[in-house]
Amino acid sequence: MSWGDEPQTAEPAGQGYANVPYEKAVYVAPHTPEGWAFDPVSLDFDAAWSAIEGDAVPIAHPGRIDGGDIYDGGSTFGAEWKAMYDSAKVYVLFKYVDAFLQADDGSRAFEVCMQPFYYDRYEPDFIAAGDDITLQNNSYARYIELGGGKALFRDGFVSEYHSSVGADGLAAFGPNEIGLTKLLEDLHYWSVEPDNTIKAVFVVDIGQVLSSAIDPFGDISDPGNRVSMDPITTAEDDTIAFEVKSNATMGGSANYVEYWWSSEVNDGYASLYYNGYLILQQPTVGSVEDLNSMEVRIYLRDKTLILKDAASASMDIFSIGGQLVKSARHVNRLDVSDLDRGIYLVKLDQENKAYKFVIH
Repeated sequence: MSWGDEPQTAEPAGQGYANVPYEKAVYVAPHTPEGWAFDPVSLDFDAAWSAIEGDAVPIAHPGRIDGGDIYDGGSTFGAEWKAMYDSAKVYVLFKYVDAFLQADDGSRAFEVCMQPFYYDRYEPDFIAAGDDITLQNNSYARYIELGGGKALFRDGFVSEYHSSVGADGLAAFGPNEIGLTKLLEDLHYWSVEPDNTIKAVFVVDIGQVLSSAIDPFGDISDPGNRVSMDPITTAEDDTIAFEVKSNATMGGSANYVEYWWSSEVNDGYASLYYNGYLILQQPTVGSVEDLNSMEVRIYLRDKTLILKDAASASMDIFSIGGQLVKSARHVNRLDVSDLDRGIYLVKLDQENKAYKFVIH
């Protein structure tokens, strides 16, 4: 891709990602149900799918559709996904419907794109870029050093895991061997049902696949120079850049029929700008039910932040980028229905931590 001409969603082109806000999709993945363990041999896929509350997420934005735009909401053609996680793995569940056998035999697959650290852009590179739009845009690349990768998942196997390698505007797409090794080692799930629906589970190891270099300019293969996410106990380690794409061809290998979840153009594999957020919902700041059973002062219900106790407090709400967007003093509830869809942090007075919440 040509970094200087991005984003493709802007008119005219070349304004730079930072100057054209992009509304990212957000998915909040719950913790796995108590007692549940992934076993691809004995897995009851439908039970696991149903155990994840909420609607499935459609993969509906056209990418390359040389073979025709045949997505119809999944009635006869289309894919959707859900996700959940435990202390060791993230499990991405897929369904891919092709009721009338329109896709070429064996062509249906998924691409899964991830990056756990600097999930919006690599901030040091962005600052160093100054006013150079091309270098600014390059900081949005999916970098191997930051744990980034794009996996190709077909027939239950991962055949590649690639990301941008290099810096200073010279990044090229190449293999992320650290992540690929673990993706090849782990067992996944893939079943083609009698009605030709694919049901699949893509397994992501948090400790290795979702790890990055402590020093991006050092030896990234050195285990001593790696750090992993800790979504269970560390509040800041719960969000990754995430994107999924359904692949197929129809009437020949050059006739692509591909759709994205968040990306509205076909650059979501390389650029974090178009990706959504996958948030691993922490038990301590989870749903209302979770909050009611934990020692947390605040919860979100019907787009209102509510303090559990009757006491009042000051509330400061920040965007995920750190901008103060709303404040209130001496209140025990705050209406946030006027906020745009996205991820926010709320900080209460006299507390050193912030609580993350999502407006859908």
